[in-house]
Amino acid sequence: MSYLLFFDADTSGDKLRALMDRHYPEAEHLRTMPTYKEVETTPRKVLAMILLRAHFSIHNEYIL
Repeated sequence: MSYLLFFDADTSGDKLRALMDRHYPEAEHLRTMPTYKEVETTPRKVLAMILLRAHFSIHNEYIL
């Protein structure tokens, strides 16, 4: 089984990433650009591209 982790690009996200890395060292960490800092404030098209690179299926409306 593969795990994907997606946390904010801030101090709290770094702490959560470190904690999860200890428990799930095989997990892949997805990251938003530091410009946006939070997953919530990342534009949907940027999120769609990050998720596409991680092999998620994305509705075309988020890619175009």
